[in-house]
Amino acid sequence: MTTDARATPLHWAKMALDSHPASSPKAIGLLTGGEPPMLLDTIAVDPDGSIRRFAKPRIAFAFDCQGVTFNVDGHRDGDVLVMALRADLGPLPFSAESVQARHAIQDLVSQSLVMGSSHLSIGPEQMIQVKSRIDVHQPFSPIEVLTAITAFLLDLKPWLDQLAALLSKAPLRTNGQA
Repeated sequence: MTTDARATPLHWAKMALDSHPASSPKAIGLLTGGEPPMLLDTIAVDPDGSIRRFAKPRIAFAFDCQGVTFNVDGHRDGDVLVMALRADLGPLPFSAESVQARHAIQDLVSQSLVMGSSHLSIGPEQMIQVKSRIDVHQPFSPIEVLTAITAFLLDLKPWLDQLAALLSKAPLRTNGQA
C-alpha cells in the first residue's frame, strides 16, 4: 500500500500555513495531533515541520471591573511573568468636601499596606490608586493570567467596597470643583 505524501498531517499543516502565514492554530493542531497550546507566546511552524515558539518579552492590556479600568503591563523575568496592575479609583475628597471621608480614606490607604504585593495609594494629584504586582509562573497561558487576576480582584474587593462607601459620603466633584 502506497501513501500519498499529500495526505500526511505535515502536508495539510503546510497548506494551512500557506493560507494563514502568521501562525495557524489549525496547522499546529494537525502537527501536534490535538488542540494547539494556548500560550501567550507566538508559535510558528518551519518549512521542515518543526514548531518554534517565540517568547513575547512584554504584554500589555486593560480591563474594566466594577466601573474601574485596570491597566496591566507584564514582562518576563526568567520563568516568571511579572504583571504590574494599576488603576485610578477616584479623587481624594478635599477637606472642605468632607474632612471625615478624607481622613477615613487616608486611614484605609495606610491599612492597605497589609495586602502584600497590592496596596492603595494617593498619587501626587490626590488620585486614589491601586497598584499590584502579580507573578505568573510558566506556562504563561491566558488561563493562568486570568486566574491570577481573578484572585487579585477577589482579594481587592473588600477594600474597594470600603473605599466606595467612604467616597459615597463625600460630595461628587465635577471638573475638579465641589
